[in-house]
This record gives sequence, structure tokens and C-alpha cells, in this order.
Amino acid sequence: MKTNMKSTIQNITPDAIRDCILATLQRFPVTIGYTALFALVAMTFVWHPNLIEGVQQVNILSFLAEGALLALDMKLWDERTGKKHLWQQILAHGMLIGFAVEWYVLGSVGQGLVTAHIAIILNLIVACVFLPFAGEKDDIPAVNFASRLLAAGVKAPLAGLVPTVALSLLIMVSFPTFFDISASVEDYLSIAIFFQVLFPVLLFLSRVVKGKRMTIQKLEVPSYVRQLASIFIVAVITYMCILYCYEFHIALAWELPNGGVSYLVAVMMGMCLLLETYLYFISHDENSHTSSWFLRWMPLLMMPLLILMSIGICRRISDYGITASRLYLATLNVWFYVVCIIMLKTKVRRIHWIPISFCAIFALASVLPINFNSVARDYIRNDIYQKKEMRDKMDIKEMEDLYEREVYMLKYYGIDLMQPTK
Repeated sequence: MKTNMKSTIQNITPDAIRDCILATLQRFPVTIGYTALFALVAMTFVWHPNLIEGVQQVNILSFLAEGALLALDMKLWDERTGKKHLWQQILAHGMLIGFAVEWYVLGSVGQGLVTAHIAIILNLIVACVFLPFAGEKDDIPAVNFASRLLAAGVKAPLAGLVPTVALSLLIMVSFPTFFDISASVEDYLSIAIFFQVLFPVLLFLSRVVKGKRMTIQKLEVPSYVRQLASIFIVAVITYMCILYCYEFHIALAWELPNGGVSYLVAVMMGMCLLLETYLYFISHDENSHTSSWFLRWMPLLMMPLLILMSIGICRRISDYGITASRLYLATLNVWFYVVCIIMLKTKVRRIHWIPISFCAIFALASVLPINFNSVARDYIRNDIYQKKEMRDKMDIKEMEDLYEREVYMLKYYGIDLMQPTK
């Protein structure tokens, strides 16, 4: 062990570091270009915060981050398939630019812009894992590759944290002592941008495997993951039992569930899907009757709770009306039904379609000109206009509800409807 460690340390030379950097630059030039531009623009905004308004600063930085992820997706797809996808790259980057024009110039997404950015970034991250392995017979190579990306993605910013803290402390102590100069906040932010953005990305990209190492068929499950999974299984079963007890309680009492229970069921469903994913890969590695049973029948156990979630959503909308979050929750509920039915029908042969379908639906509901945020905004605005025409006939409770909806529109959409109608 000591010999191998000594040999490894000896290999870390200036020439080796230079060769690694040059190889990474040659392999991912577009991704690194977007990242460098991201760092440069971020530093510009740090030193000139009033150059453009804050919202547009976030939009520009988000666009550059999305471009870097998209370029990485396309490069990995090219390497995995062994051929260039030039027109797909042109089309993908053209769509990204088109969305940017639609969002920033036309303003069609409005207040849902943050959600749209999250949807795009989530889709690009999932594509990074599954797009290169679209032709595989199972999902094991994709998950092995994803675990390596995750490990590199966690270690890279941690490695950048060391020089960030060290250099900041050095400047903080030495500059006032030797030069009688105090570093500004902008100086420290610039250091952080370099060592927490540009440096980690270069380190991360240098750790991205290629060739045969991308297609490892043997499942790699560390021991600590199995231990954490055991605790997670107990937590999921306990959580499910609590929700079943609540469902039995309201059934015996013959009353409707609390509207907020739909959020609790959504969390439980997310936990169950994570557990199903884990059991799917464990079933390929070992013959466990318990794992196979849960893998086969857990979707059926989810169905009664999905009915509880549906009733809770209907009550929430009936009591308080439509909002963007409730539209997302209702769509999530329908997606849960579809996922459970397909899992029961196919006996969970593949799982890649679960995150892919989720991301696709999330994007369709968020990035198009007509999206859940715009639908909710128009619905609430029209509802307020209709109720204002009947203001003279309202009681105190209805007046309070109208005021709350006006405050909601001002807070979340920046639309002031508190002025009396003419």
C-alpha cells in the first residue's frame, strides 16, 4: 500500500498536471468555454453590480450554466456512440437560444422563470446520465456512470474549498500587515468564483471516465450505501404505515382528508421510488426474495395512498382555488398513477424511463409560453375581476379571501390588483 501511494504521489508532477489540463481542454472545449464565460460574467457582475438588474444577471448566468451542461451531454453522447451528432448539437443549442429569446425578450414565462431554469437544468443533468446509454439493454452502466459523476461532483468543490479558504486567510492576514491594504468583498468573491466554479469544473471534467470504463456492467454498491438503505427502508415502511393509519382514520370517521396531506403523500411517493430504484439494482446483484417481493408489489401498496393524495388536492383546490404549485402537484399525482401502473405491468424491468418522463413533463409544464405559472396567473386575475364586480354583495369572509388573493398576485406575480375597478 505504501509503495502504491508513494508511486501515486510521485506521478503528481507539473508536467502531469499540465498534460491533464490540456487533455481536459481538448476533450471538453465547449463546456469549458461556457464555464470560463460564466466565471468571467459572474466576476463582472461582482465588480459592477448595477450593470444590469439582478433578475437579468441570474438569467444570463443560468443560460451559461445550461449551455455548459448541454455541451457536456452532447460530448458524452458522441464518445459513447463513436460518431458525431452535429445537427443534433446545432438543434439543441438553437433551442436553448430560442428559449432564452422567448424568456428574456418576449417575457412569456414571466414569474415562472426560476422554475423554467430549474426544469431545463434538471433535464440536462438527467440527459448527461442516460443519453449516452440509450441503447443499453439495462440501466446498470448508466447508474455506475452516474455514481462516478456524483462522486466527482462532490469532491471537486470540496477540493476547491481548500485554496479558497487558504488564499482568503492569507490575504486577510498579510495585506493589512505588510501593505496596509484591506481586501474588499469583491476580492474575496472573485477568489471564490475562480476556485468554486472554474477550478472545480476543470477538476470534475478531468475525472469523467470514458471508453470501456463508461460501460461497466458489474453493479458497484458500496457497503455504506447498503447500510444507509437498510435505515431508509425502515423509514419508508414506517412513513407508509402512518399514512395508512390516517387513511383508515378518515375512512372510519367518514370525513375528507386535510388538504395538506397531498404534500405528505408526494414525499412518501418520492421515497418509495428511490427505494424501488435501489431494489431494482440489488435484484441484479443478489437473489433476495424480500427485495423481489417489495420490488414487485410496492407500486400496488402505493395506489390507496395516491387516492388519498387525489382527494387532498381536490379539497385544496376547492377551498383555495388554483395556484401554480397545486397544478404541479395535481400533475405529479397523475404521473404517480401512471408510474405505478407501468411498474405493475412491466414488473420493473427498466427504471430509466421514470426520471426521464418526470423531467420531460416538468419541462413541458414550465418552459413553454403557456405554462402552469401563466395559467394560474390568468385564472387568479380573472377570478379577482369577477369577484370585484360582486364586491357589494360580499360578506366579511369573502372580502378577506379577495384581499388575500390580491396580496398573492402582488407578492408572486408583481401585479397590483388592489385598485378599485372602474
